[in-house]
Amino acid sequence: MPRVLIIDSNVQRAQATAQLLRSRMGEGAGKRVLTSRGDIENALEQAEPADCYLIEHPLDGISAFDVMERILENDPFAAIIMTSVGGKEQCAIRALKRGAMDFYVRSNFTGAGLERAVRHAVDRALLKRRIEDQQDSLRSFTYMLVHDLRAPLRSVRGGIAMLEEDLPSDVAGQNADTMHFIRDGAERMDRLILGLYRLCQVDSARLQTAPVGLDDIVADLRATLSADLAARHGLIVARGPLPEVHADRMQLSLLLQNLAANALKFNRSQAPRVEISCTETAAGWRIEVADNGIGIAQEDVARIFEPFQRLHPSEAFEGTGLGLATCMRIARRHGARLNCRSALGEGTVFTLELPRQAVEGGRAGSAGPGATTARAS
Repeated sequence: MPRVLIIDSNVQRAQATAQLLRSRMGEGAGKRVLTSRGDIENALEQAEPADCYLIEHPLDGISAFDVMERILENDPFAAIIMTSVGGKEQCAIRALKRGAMDFYVRSNFTGAGLERAVRHAVDRALLKRRIEDQQDSLRSFTYMLVHDLRAPLRSVRGGIAMLEEDLPSDVAGQNADTMHFIRDGAERMDRLILGLYRLCQVDSARLQTAPVGLDDIVADLRATLSADLAARHGLIVARGPLPEVHADRMQLSLLLQNLAANALKFNRSQAPRVEISCTETAAGWRIEVADNGIGIAQEDVARIFEPFQRLHPSEAFEGTGLGLATCMRIARRHGARLNCRSALGEGTVFTLELPRQAVEGGRAGSAGPGATTARAS
């Protein structure tokens, strides 16, 4: 059964809460009751463990939010429920944003409801720990991709270069096609490993959301893709002043870079053109990346976001088939929708529907069984 630590300055109320828990979940459920500031401070100093924390707001002589923050500093995945006699919505939103898994109003207290809230919080904490463990494994895997799997490819490329230098010219000429085939295969594998690395990084890296200026990202895109733009006489154009949006700058930059790079690559125009625009919507922002490229057949649009899906042979257009899959992963992590409309020979428009607040930003949580408010945003 979950061990619940009850933090409440009102001794009678705290004991009643403990008794209510024990009546529903067994004698061990109400693990301990902390009512004085000294007991609370001592428990925080010793990082006293529990499966779930019930913190009453307000407390006497100490901030309930400070108590919550200190618990989360020691255990970022702690299952915390903030309780309160009052049911102010702003207080509930603040609690959920700062890491509580539920906000329970005492007027709604029932034995069954409190039990559900505790079990829900404990289950969510366990799930978050498992996800973090999986992400740690994914980070280890991506490290192996970059450092271990690419090393043999560097040896292959280095060996081919040495052969070209050391072999007599006539022998090198006779085997030029074979050596080119080996080198090209090693380079394709290296690009594939880097593509997989970026895809894994999108899933494992923590979102660092903040206001991001799209004009700045477009300027960075022009600098990053300057060689391709110069070689193809291409342009990246911002349609009107672009606003600030709320996103992870690195991931949003990677998404737009992949879309812009594809727009230049899959383009047979004498002057490739990429137009980036953004309009505000009721829910957030709609970012569009339009090009004058070769377009995509309607029957192929549904599968272009799947990993390793290529619509053209590598001889026609090089690539790994991971660029758009990475874009879709980034969009989903932001709680956004990424769509495409296109037709062969008529160019392509990618649309990113970005919410006003990314779903993984900060410590926003969801309201549980006893909450007075919906998911904080």
